[in-house]
Amino acid sequence: TFASIYSTIYLSDIGTVAFRATSQIAPNQQIDGYFVGSAAAAPVKLMAVGDAWRGDTFSPPLYDFKMNSAGQVAFYAGRLGQGDGIFIAAPGIEPAPIALENDETSAPSGGVIDLNFPDALDINSSGQVAFWAAYADPSSPPFFGTGYFIGAADQPPRAILTTGQALPGGGTCPLFAPVTAGLALADSGELAMYVPGVSDAPDFPMHIIASSEGTLRRFVAVGETAAETDSQFGRLGSVGANSSGDFLVQAVLVGGPVKQGLFRNAIPEGVDLDRFHLSLSWETPDGHTGWGHPVKLTSQSAYFYFFDPNNLEVMVKILDGRAVNGSFWVFYGALTDLKYDLIITDTLTGASKIYSNPMGTQAGRYDLAAFPDSSASSTSSRSPTALGQSESILLRDRFQVEVDWTVPSGSTGKATGVTLTSDSGYCWFFGSDNIELVFKLLDGTGVNGHFWVFWGSLTDVQYTVKVTDTVTGALKVYRGQQGVQSSGYDLLAF
Repeated sequence: TFASIYSTIYLSDIGTVAFRATSQIAPNQQIDGYFVGSAAAAPVKLMAVGDAWRGDTFSPPLYDFKMNSAGQVAFYAGRLGQGDGIFIAAPGIEPAPIALENDETSAPSGGVIDLNFPDALDINSSGQVAFWAAYADPSSPPFFGTGYFIGAADQPPRAILTTGQALPGGGTCPLFAPVTAGLALADSGELAMYVPGVSDAPDFPMHIIASSEGTLRRFVAVGETAAETDSQFGRLGSVGANSSGDFLVQAVLVGGPVKQGLFRNAIPEGVDLDRFHLSLSWETPDGHTGWGHPVKLTSQSAYFYFFDPNNLEVMVKILDGRAVNGSFWVFYGALTDLKYDLIITDTLTGASKIYSNPMGTQAGRYDLAAFPDSSASSTSSRSPTALGQSESILLRDRFQVEVDWTVPSGSTGKATGVTLTSDSGYCWFFGSDNIELVFKLLDGTGVNGHFWVFWGSLTDVQYTVKVTDTVTGALKVYRGQQGVQSSGYDLLAF
């Protein structure tokens, strides 16, 4: 019979409840364990102190546990003589290890996991488990590093953020003790982590988010201004995540009328172009908002679509112009007139730029002083590297797109075209990594009886675009002026 039930419980999406309790197995004997029950079935034991497990025996201590939406439970437990461990289990399924004491760690400095401080773990719907741990050199204890890790059943955990690792915005991750509710693992695999400071600024706590690929970005930090307030973050509390990939952080504010609150961050899909992380938010005229879906094309360029993978909306490229003016250059061109914010972060320095497009405007822009960097560049990204061959793009199996270009010196050439989807494509002038123009052709006959042409420029080189309807022979010509980065659309094209 149950002797006592602890206050922490979890409810899954399938209607099961996980809890920790002690059972009375004899007049003077109780055992501690984790259990799962539901309204339709009596509780079943996941594990209890004294249970045999893979040639060993579970023992105290039992600490933190979490349940995911699918009914799986991650928990912390000891083992007789073998050290503690973090495990995952479900009714009818034997516990599997996520991390065990003295497992080899993937932290850059090496060492083995030390689980003597089991105060923070989380589990997402796919069964990934995130946790805080110390790691140690067995030959020279005590521990020499701390950090966050992600593991799965019977798989070695991988280090996400550890002592000495560079943090976005500068500084490195220090040694730090675990913080209850200091991490949250989203179903996407992104992880929000509390860091109480940096190596050279211990009073500068922050929450860091790691993408599923391991890219770090700052979520919120003490001293930053909270959205829609005149107050700054003064103390950061717990963080959580929902199944949609939203993170929520509790914070106390200073310097304004708002004193505390909960702050939500819808985590965007992002893409990395070498050292730069890109994301894009959009808004429709009726107030609907969302994040663009990125597709990486080259090491220097990517595009975003909003609603349909075939409907390209914004193209971005980042060039290394340090040899010319000591900065990286940003170019972007749009095939949409929706409102959007393009967010670009230099993951080495933490510097960030936001480029905003107002509602009803289709524009391409460039910033030749976007990210200053005094380190040397071997070549200028503006220098032609190879002349393109004369090629065309066929969109919707009907419309042929050809482009000619002219540089200020008078030299001319034919662009090389690349088809992306049935509706869209791009072309390059000098090198295949350096995209210059992007196109899409939509069927608007159901709206106004015409096919629509959109083009977006990532260049200020003069160009001539020729679009031919191969069925009727009709031809349209669109021109870009020398020294002007211009985009446009034609809703009466064909």
